[in-house]
Formats: sequence, structure tokens, C-alpha cells
Amino acid sequence: MSKIKLLMGASALVAAGVSMAGTASAVTQVYGGGGTLIAPYLRQAEDCYGNPVLLVFKDSTQLHNPTTQSVAAFNYAPPPPKAPLNCATTHVDTNTTLNYIGTGSGAGIGGLYSHSAVNFWGDTVPGMNPSPYPTVNYATSDNGLAATDVTIYNLGGTEQGASVKGVNNPGGVYPNPQATYGNLIQYPLLIAPVAFGYSPVYKKVLGADGTTVTSYSFNVKKPRADHSGGLVVDAGTYCKIFNGQITNWNDPALKALNSNTSLRATTDPTPEGTPTTPGTWEYTGAGGGVPMQIVGRSDNSGTTSIFYRHLANVCASLAGNNYTTPGTALPPALYGAVWDKVTGNYTGTETLGKFTRTGGNDGVAKYLAFSAVPTTIGTAGQLVQGRLGYVGPDYVLPAVTFTGANTYGLNSTNIQRVDSGTGKIYSIPPTAKNALLAFGTGYLPPQSTSTGAYSAGVTANGLRANPQDWVQPPSASSPLANPSAIAAYPVVGTTNYLGYTCYSDAAVTASLIGFLKFYETSGVTTDATYGLIGKAGFSPLPKAWLTAIQQTFLVPVTATKPLNLNILQAGTGPASGTGSQCNAVTVGG
Repeated sequence: MSKIKLLMGASALVAAGVSMAGTASAVTQVYGGGGTLIAPYLRQAEDCYGNPVLLVFKDSTQLHNPTTQSVAAFNYAPPPPKAPLNCATTHVDTNTTLNYIGTGSGAGIGGLYSHSAVNFWGDTVPGMNPSPYPTVNYATSDNGLAATDVTIYNLGGTEQGASVKGVNNPGGVYPNPQATYGNLIQYPLLIAPVAFGYSPVYKKVLGADGTTVTSYSFNVKKPRADHSGGLVVDAGTYCKIFNGQITNWNDPALKALNSNTSLRATTDPTPEGTPTTPGTWEYTGAGGGVPMQIVGRSDNSGTTSIFYRHLANVCASLAGNNYTTPGTALPPALYGAVWDKVTGNYTGTETLGKFTRTGGNDGVAKYLAFSAVPTTIGTAGQLVQGRLGYVGPDYVLPAVTFTGANTYGLNSTNIQRVDSGTGKIYSIPPTAKNALLAFGTGYLPPQSTSTGAYSAGVTANGLRANPQDWVQPPSASSPLANPSAIAAYPVVGTTNYLGYTCYSDAAVTASLIGFLKFYETSGVTTDATYGLIGKAGFSPLPKAWLTAIQQTFLVPVTATKPLNLNILQAGTGPASGTGSQCNAVTVGG
């Protein structure tokens, strides 16, 4: 067994719960589940801290038959004086294993509220049916819990299918989570842009030799320097695309945004013709151009929540807009076929103008990719495919991933925004830097009391004692629904940690606190340039947020100790006052 220290500037992080070198002890197992947006990178961070294990994804349509993904170890190699950490060979606490199953944010929330892994996260080890996690220690979600959700946690009700007991729901199925596991903890883990991903290839033709395949790619006049995309859309265009009103890649609106040039490859032998010539690439009716199939999530998804929240804001004035009440599922009016990412089978019929849906960001990426090859020689057997969907930035170029799974070759669009005051046009890719701009310099963490400010003229957002004040809700009026910073990437949200304050197992308490301290302080996760989060296209939180999280939930200071939000043992502490949050809680997580 080993213990290491990670030097963080002048201070050092010593992992909690680590046995002394040379002393054997049982490995502590910690269990979590939820969002798939963060899943590969949370797995990498957890493997840096504890013992590496496989990342598990639940099937999108049932509790059984999960899939696994071997996530490559992250090698944190910053320039001096920052301390490197190669997670392939070194782990902070080898007495800890943190398990995680990507279920989608909705199931992650349901699992935390119910404390039932078997009913919400399902089988967690392929080939060993059934084999659910024995408990729920934490969850993640891209869908922020609002005040009404926190009330259900405290007083009972139904949340993401979990009917919990309380004064508002005495007939609930599951024990009241606040009384049983302590106060709810919710705070952001990273800032996430949601990309509009597509395959740059729209057509493949098998040559006369029966072997050579010629591919034709969209003609993007202003590609990015790294050749990761550059196709431009704006809110007026993608509102119509994702409402099913634009269903072809040769729509005049797309041409107008892209240098008034056809998206047809210059080498494509299909003639451009005129809009009145059926069968040509430029024809806007049936038989011409490239049909555009929109792709989204079939599970209750926090990625969908971020996407939906944005469209509910920017598409509100569109006639026929379907995005009215943001949530973790797409508007039912836009449901098309469901594609099973494991079997490749369809349920229902794929329909232009409606979403083909599948489970997880990995499933969306897999479906967007042009992996099929033609089997008939010549143009009679050509394959034409043009899919556009919303997905995490890690599944599209230019984000550099270390999961070993980003082999889809997907590009992402730029989103055009215009400054109404100056008329300046911004063409914005879904990068970590542009996502951080959306967070804004004035968007500070909540404060400890109802008075005061963090800096002159800038007051924090809400109170730290309110879990809902740490994140932006799934509301069209949320500041993150359409960020005011005009140069910011506008489809953005946060992936959030969800947990309890009271745990019955002392080893779990120590391991969980140790990992969360590591996540909030180590360059492995907080270094925007060399860390695993930044390299995957996400943004770490600003320093003010990292400090506030540590001082509120992990190492409370004088101002935050009375809030009773730090993690403690169930059944400990005084009967009232500071540290009393777990006194009457005898079960714990």
C-alpha cells in the first residue's frame, strides 16, 4: 500500500484515509453513478486517486446489460515547478476504489434520492446478472436541482421516478433522504459546453475495384486551423434545425452563414444545378442535397437539460417552437426512432425533422459517425448520410481525450453571435476557454450570509446553505441559458456533484473526503491547460469556486462551519449548533 503527497504550490495535499506505508488494510469501495458527460474524466480522476477500474455505462433502455469502457490512465505532465503525476503508475490512495456507472443524469438523481442502486442504476458488472452496487454514496448530474427539487429531498415527493417519504408524501416508497442520510450537497464539478457534432463526410462511393472507397466531405470555406470544423450556425438556424423545420444540409440559411458557398464538396460529381433541378445537390426538395437527421438522447440526460434550457431561451419567438419547459428529456413532439447503441437495432422509424435518440453521449457520438461503407459498386450503391446532434465536447475534435474511445472523427460547428451594440460578429467553437467566458467574471459562488460582497460592487449568487444556489436551474431564464458575454459559447452548463452530509462507514467518509479534496486542489483536475478536464474540452471551475467548495463542504472555516454542510459520520456531533447535522442521523450513506 502506498501514500503520496501532491505538492500544490506552497501547500501539500495529503490524502485522507490512507493507511501508513507497509500496513495492509481492506480496500474501501465507494459507489457513484449519474451523468455520462463527465463519466470518462471522473473515471480518470478517480483512477488517479484510487485503484483503477473499468468505467461502466448502463444500457439506455433498461437496467440490465451494461457496457464497459477501459479508460486510459491520465499522465499529468505540466512544466516545472508544477508537480507531475503519472496515474498509470502512481495513485494517491491504494486503499480506496471509487466505482462509477454512467446512467444519465436523471437516473443519477433518482439513485441518490432513493438510495437504491438496484432500482435506478441496475446491473453494474457485465456478465454477472444481476450484480448491482450495494449502496449509493454519491451521484453526478448536468441537470441542476432547483429549490423544488431540494424540497422533495427534505420533505418528500417524487424526483426522477423516486418516490421518497416525508410530510409532503407520507406514502412514499423510499426513506426520507434528509432524515436518513443528512443534508443534500450539490455543487459544480466542471463547466461544460455542449457541442453540435457532425461527421465531416456526407457521402461514400465504392469504386469499380470493389475496394476503394471515395469519401466526400462538406465544403467548409473557413475551417479551423486544426481542421476540427468551422461550419457556422446561428440561433435562427439551429432553432429551425432542432425543431425539425430545416431538414437538409443544402438549406439556403446554412449557405448564407457559410460564405454564401455551397456545402457540396468541390470534387463531388453530383451537379450543383439550380433549386429547380431535381436530383442536383443544390435542390431543396426531395431527391437533392443531403438530408439532415437530428440526433439526441433517449435517456433522462443532463446534457439534454443544458441543450433544452438554451433552446427554450433562444427559440422562444420561433413559430412552432417545441422547447418550452426545460427538462432532462427532449420534447415528445420531436421523438423519432430509438437506436440501441449496443445492438445497432432501431425501435420505430427514423424520420426527418424528428430526433433519432440513443443512450449516452457515447451513443450519440457513435451514431453521428459515418462508419458505414457502401457494398455496391458505383453511384448506385453510394451512401449518403448527414447527421447533426448535441454531444459533449470530448467526442468531437479538437478536444484531446485520453479515454482511448474518441475514434469517431466528428467535427463541431461554430455558433455565430452578433453584438447588438457594435455589430461585431463572433464565430465561437465549443472550447473550454469559451465555456469559461459564459461562466462570467461576475458569477461568483454563493455567500455564507445574506449580507456582504466578495468584491466591490459584485455580490455572490444566493446563500451557501441553499443547495439550489450552487448551480443554475433548468430554466430558460437562467443566466447560463443564454450567456450575456457575447464572445462566450452559449450552449453551456455545469456537471454537478450530488452527495449526502452523513455517512455511516468511517472508511467511506474518509475516502470520499480524500477524493473530493484531491479533485478540488490537484492540478490533475484544476489545471486548465495540462489537466484532464481542460484537455477533454471542459473548463475547470474558477479559483473562487474551488475555494468556496473546499471551505463549505470539505474543510469548513469559521464562516461556514455553522452551515452544517461538511461531510461527517452519521450519529456524531452535538445535539444542536455547529456540527450537529449528523447527530440524529443513524443510518447514513
